[in-house]
Amino acid sequence: MERFQRRLLSPRARRLIQGIEAPGGELIGYVSISNIDLYRKIGKFSILIGNRAYWDRGLGTAAARLFLRRIFGETTLKYLFLYTAHFNARAQRCFEKCGFRVVWDYVPAKDASAYESIKMMLTREMFLRSEALWRERMADPER
Repeated sequence: MERFQRRLLSPRARRLIQGIEAPGGELIGYVSISNIDLYRKIGKFSILIGNRAYWDRGLGTAAARLFLRRIFGETTLKYLFLYTAHFNARAQRCFEKCGFRVVWDYVPAKDASAYESIKMMLTREMFLRSEALWRERMADPER
C-alpha cells in the first residue's frame, strides 16, 4: 500500500496498473489509471477482462470498485474519465455501477479502424455516493 501511494505521488508516475485474478488465481485482465496529472488531479480509467469465460460474472465491476476505492481513498486524484465503444453496453453498465456518468454520448471515430465512443466521467464525490448506495443495496437485498 505504501509503495502504491509513493509511486503515484512521484512526479514521473503517469500510470498505475493492477492485475485482475480469477478466484483460482489465473490472471484474466487488468485495471489501470493512465495519463495521471497530479496538478489537475485527473486520470484516465480503463479495465479489461480478456478471457471471455469470465465475462458476465461481476468480476469486472468488483475489480473496478476495489481499484476505485484505493484510488479515491489513498490518493489526491479527484476526477477520472474514460472512453468506451458506443456498442459496448456491458462495459457501460459496469462503469455506471461504479458511479461513472456519460459526458459525451458520441465521440466520432478518428479513422475507419476506430469505433465511435462514449466519454464517461467520475468524481470522488460521485464515487462516494455510488458506494453509499451500493452498501444500502447490500444491507437490504430485497430493495
